[in-house]
Amino acid sequence: MDTDLDDSIKAVILREVKNAVSSSQQDLLNSITTVMDSRLSSFQSNLQQSQQEISQTQIAKLEETMTDNYSFQRKGNENQYRHEVKVLTKLKEAKANLEAPELGIVSVQTAKMKIVEEDEKEDDEAQSRAERKSKAKKLRKANQD
Repeated sequence: MDTDLDDSIKAVILREVKNAVSSSQQDLLNSITTVMDSRLSSFQSNLQQSQQEISQTQIAKLEETMTDNYSFQRKGNENQYRHEVKVLTKLKEAKANLEAPELGIVSVQTAKMKIVEEDEKEDDEAQSRAERKSKAKKLRKANQD
């Protein structure tokens, strides 16, 4: 009789342990599924954002390339036109970045760095043009004397 009681207790304990393990496994599986779904969703949105930024940049570069074929009568007009095209391109890129669903600190800092780099490059180019003009003017003046 004790063995029957022991067997029934063992069966109840075994069933409860199996239920607890099964429940634990199901909870773990649900947690893993939730984490994977979250990470995949985040990855997908980041990928879409990157693709949109790349396509906007490519479109802007294509438009810039297509407008480079016009010939101007004066160099100053050409320089002004090229500068305005660059500004327009940068505005389009900025608009695309601002329309992105997730505007992060890193993307803002990257945009600021690009703007500063472009400004410095344009300043350097303007400085070198001014220096060349100044040297040419001095040479002409020295040749006239």
